[in-house]
Amino acid sequence: MKQIQLPLFALLFTYILNAQVKITDSNDNKVNENALLHLESKDQNRGFLLPRLSLNDINSPYPLTDHVEGMVIYNIATVSGTTGVQPNLYLNDGSKWLKLTAKSNRFGDIKNSFIKNDINGWYLLDGRETSSLPKNAKAIAEKLFGKNIPNMEDSYLKNKSSSEQINSLNGKNSFIIEQVNLPDISFQGITSAVGDHTHTYIDNRSDIKKTISGRDQLNPLANSLTSIESTHTETHSHTFKMPLGGENNPITYIPKSIVTNTFIYLGID
Repeated sequence: MKQIQLPLFALLFTYILNAQVKITDSNDNKVNENALLHLESKDQNRGFLLPRLSLNDINSPYPLTDHVEGMVIYNIATVSGTTGVQPNLYLNDGSKWLKLTAKSNRFGDIKNSFIKNDINGWYLLDGRETSSLPKNAKAIAEKLFGKNIPNMEDSYLKNKSSSEQINSLNGKNSFIIEQVNLPDISFQGITSAVGDHTHTYIDNRSDIKKTISGRDQLNPLANSLTSIESTHTETHSHTFKMPLGGENNPITYIPKSIVTNTFIYLGID
């Protein structure tokens, strides 16, 4: 068999694209002047499908070879842990993946602000009657609180205990030290000095009837040489008062703070 060898000529074409691009299923090829890539659905019933990848965790670029700042993908994997991922949109910031979420307000959410008045569905917690609120906000507030919304004036928020009710006002901004709050102290002591006191006795009682006579030498009943010693023991107690000079004023214990207003989200009518 005769072989025929033909020379191969490569034709090199160089295309320089210096234009905007529009992808559409319509006949309208007009590109939005601000768009580099313009996607359009003629019947507005089609969307842009992002590349779907399975990430390992937010710190690993896998399945990419490196982190690429600005890269957007839809992750389809579920990995548990503090650096795990869930099915969602992720944006790469050049060193890790960031989950893109749209946080929406929920009825009953609380926030603090320097704003003074109701705004965009957020209502100042000032104790007003729920009947004064717009229709939709009124329905939510009545379900949550009843007749009045809470009054957060000069108050703090805390989690309820087992014995407390939601929307109840508890605690005080001051306190008084009562006797039961003082330490239980007992004072003890011994006195060494003898207190002033007097002892008396009678050495010639008038009720002695018997007469002593005769020549026998008898001891006298009493004379200047007679001495009598006695000891007396008695249990006793002492009390004392120690005035403190106080005025019984309550102690204020409000910590140093920055004052804000507190709002609740009840929705937009």
